[in-house]
Amino acid sequence: MNLLQWFNQHAIPFTLIMAYIPLIATVVTTVISLILARATLRYTESSDRSLALAREQFERDGRRSCTLNWSDCPPATPESWLRTSRKSRS
Repeated sequence: MNLLQWFNQHAIPFTLIMAYIPLIATVVTTVISLILARATLRYTESSDRSLALAREQFERDGRRSCTLNWSDCPPATPESWLRTSRKSRS
């Protein structure tokens, strides 16, 4: 018995492999979707946490009276305070 005959006897039929391709693709897609959903939830949670910290800082700083210079005025909302603090850091 030569090698080619051995492979032909123990080989999986091509049609069987073709039948399992949609199943494998579905499983892979599901796993990737779950990984991406988890990453999105983690990003959203950290974003919410940073916004909550910005609100606390905004409330702690309070609304100080502005001088004639507009740059001395605190931002109107926590979101704008967060943006200006990020700009000032960079």
